[in-house]
Amino acid sequence: GLAVKSARPALPSRHMARFDRGALLEAQQAAVDEAVAEAEKLVLWPPEFTEFPPLREHRVLGELTPILESELSIGEVHRGRALTATTISRPAARDSTITVIAEDESGAAFRAVLHYHPFGGSIAIAERQLPCGTCLCIKEPYLQESAQANLAVCCAHPDNVTVGAPTRTESVDLNQLLEEKRFSEALALADSKLESGGDDAVHLMRADAMAGLGQFREAARSLLSLRTADSAERAKQMMQW
Repeated sequence: GLAVKSARPALPSRHMARFDRGALLEAQQAAVDEAVAEAEKLVLWPPEFTEFPPLREHRVLGELTPILESELSIGEVHRGRALTATTISRPAARDSTITVIAEDESGAAFRAVLHYHPFGGSIAIAERQLPCGTCLCIKEPYLQESAQANLAVCCAHPDNVTVGAPTRTESVDLNQLLEEKRFSEALALADSKLESGGDDAVHLMRADAMAGLGQFREAARSLLSLRTADSAERAKQMMQW
């Protein structure tokens, strides 16, 4: 498994989140959309932002002590520590670099950037190998800040990322995600359900997720393809937004 010792409790509320979950997911969805439409326009975290000496050894997970995102220090490689998280967005990928939004064991959301990773050859490969709900364990994580003051947990060593099987993608209720306005997660889950033969109800909720992300025209086109009793009217309403 991905266990790295006993799980740590969530930090007290006085530790404020450094990342805005909604903004992260919105930006990630925009990157995914661009990757799908035109891969060369995808803006990813350049590898030069992750300049630190290559590790001469790749530690066993059981030897590492858990760490939370809020405990990471900017510009430091956290030796002997491991950040365990679950992905909550679709991945974006190009040129062996992957960006994905994840949340750690305390529920804090952050952007993870994995450089030189074998799943990063294309967005199709990344989405197949890293669906929403995938367990990640980043050994000796590195928190980096770009010139634009954006933060990301970076890893330039593929061997320092352990990928586990998705734990919750299909167990999450699609209606619940929509009610909680977790639209990026809802869209990823709807896509996953449709791959296994989802019904019209899933298509309708997928359109709602796209509308929640501001993708009104795409949502309307999706609704028009259904040809159900109310899909045309809902599509017309979305086109007016």
